[in-house]
Amino acid sequence: MGNVTTYALSNLIPGKTYYCLVTTYDASGKEGPPSNEISFTVSQSITAAITSSIVALAWDRSPGLGVNGYRLHYGTPVAGTLTSSMSET
Repeated sequence: MGNVTTYALSNLIPGKTYYCLVTTYDASGKEGPPSNEISFTVSQSITAAITSSIVALAWDRSPGLGVNGYRLHYGTPVAGTLTSSMSET
């Protein structure tokens, strides 16, 4: 994701619960500890005319030195891990 602090998740499935967390990374690509995890459930009341849901996420910049950017990890849980990951661009 680079050095941005917002991201819009799209094409979310109604009725599914998603989990998200953010990590920082340094110039060598080493990840820092994860942020607190958040979760949300996409409403099942989306009409048939709407084919996807969008959720906008935003977070504060890390005050740490050496932070090159952020990685957003998100998805639905499978065996205790997240199924999708969005890395820097």
